[in-house]
Amino acid sequence: MIRNIVFDVGDVLVAFCWDDVARKLGFSEELVAKFRKNMIELPAWNEFDRGTVTEEQVLEAIRQAMPENEAELKLLWSHKREFTREYPTSAPIIRHLKNKGYRVYLLSNYPKELRDAHWPSFSFTGLVDGIVVSADVRMVKPDVEIFEKLCELYGLNAGECLFVDDRDYNVEGARRAGMHGLVYEGEKTIEKLRQMPEPGM
Repeated sequence: MIRNIVFDVGDVLVAFCWDDVARKLGFSEELVAKFRKNMIELPAWNEFDRGTVTEEQVLEAIRQAMPENEAELKLLWSHKREFTREYPTSAPIIRHLKNKGYRVYLLSNYPKELRDAHWPSFSFTGLVDGIVVSADVRMVKPDVEIFEKLCELYGLNAGECLFVDDRDYNVEGARRAGMHGLVYEGEKTIEKLRQMPEPGM
């Protein structure tokens, strides 16, 4: 029986749209692809999520990966507060689930410095029953340990949790921890969540 809904944040409740910001700043598609490879996909970014690398350290790693684009990196990063955009469905679906009797949690891979820049503007964070951010616990999805940490902190039974994430390997990590999993597919997933029966029915 599912009693708890656990949401990822990036690309589930908010768009992680750094690339749209880059395009608005005039970056070519070639340069956006270069930043994706040498920023988002950089091993140091994963450690940034884990909280073992600081903002300055990850920026230095990016500079070393693409030293010829230091000016563009500085420009892009000066707009870091614009890297996310909250989906209009996020707060309403959380309220809907809460009204049905579910407890709702957030479990997100997120660097501390970006969390501090982005999360104060999100309307849904005050609606949930608990939050685990990777940088705070020094663990990242899809490792089983971060799902176990959520259960430990909030006294949850993994088998009563449904985890929603846009990446199938993170959902698989939740399943390995004993949770149910659902890969986020936009409005299709929101509708599935809307149609869930009340816990216990």
